Amino acid sequence: AIDIDKYLGPLACFELGYYQQLVFWTLLPPVLLILAVSLTVASVSMHQLLAKHRLTSKFKRQDEFRRRPSLQEASRRAWEAVRTQINAVVAFRANTHDKAPIQEYKELTLADALQRVVTGWVILCIYLHSFICGVIYKAFVCARPSTGKFLTQRGERAFLRADYGLVCGTQQHKAYVLYATLMLIVYATFPAMLALRLYINRKDGKPDRYLGFMVSHLRPGAWCLECVAMWYRMLLSGALWLFFRRDEDVVRLGLCVVFVILFVAAISFLRPYATEGKRQACTMIQHALLIFFCLAIAVKGDLFSPKRF
Repeated sequence: AIDIDKYLGPLACFELGYYQQLVFWTLLPPVLLILAVSLTVASVSMHQLLAKHRLTSKFKRQDEFRRRPSLQEASRRAWEAVRTQINAVVAFRANTHDKAPIQEYKELTLADALQRVVTGWVILCIYLHSFICGVIYKAFVCARPSTGKFLTQRGERAFLRADYGLVCGTQQHKAYVLYATLMLIVYATFPAMLALRLYINRKDGKPDRYLGFMVSHLRPGAWCLECVAMWYRMLLSGALWLFFRRDEDVVRLGLCVVFVILFVAAISFLRPYATEGKRQACTMIQHALLIFFCLAIAVKGDLFSPKRF
């Protein structure tokens, strides 16, 4: 997963509030898909048009050769000699006496181009999924002191923790909370849609095509691991904010530790990866994540505070 927050410092120069960022990041994947598909269709159509034009020009040259049979025969013989030499070189490099035929260029079809676009888009969505979910969660987190709310000139107020210039409980905030709820449902069901597509492919005996990268490193029976991992990262990226308040940080972090331990135990027991090296790499990453959450609990719980010594 990619955490882009650390790279967004320059955006502060544009004075973008949280609501603008919420709309931007949640609509970025579908907009990118529409643009990529549109550009791909236009590009492939242009290439096909140019190929058709070259084919027409080729037919015109062939007509000219028919009018001059001597030139056509000389060209054919020259090409036969060149092709024989090329085949001999290819066969020699392949250490075989059989003639290797010259492979003709295969033109990229629209279906192949769209498959590549969708594959790249799904990969991008997987890497940005937890970050976008983290942006969505911020719409539900309001900052308030332990006594209740902040006392301002307009009375007691609670402010959005992601942007203290925004007041919670207003009509605008409620509208964006509704929008964030809809986006949360969409992004929470995205892994389920991928898992459903993989399940249908296995049930019908079809290849995974643009989702093949999700299962190429897994055992056949563990095809849904990447979808489960997306929900797992979604949970760790801030989903517990929806159920626990700010003063319950230790509880949230403790639950994250429990989830990490359960995930590591499941990986070690089920062994879903095709190679042992990949399983060990995943386990090492989860151990590092476990250490991070334990240190966070120690900091939030003031375990290193001088008052405890």
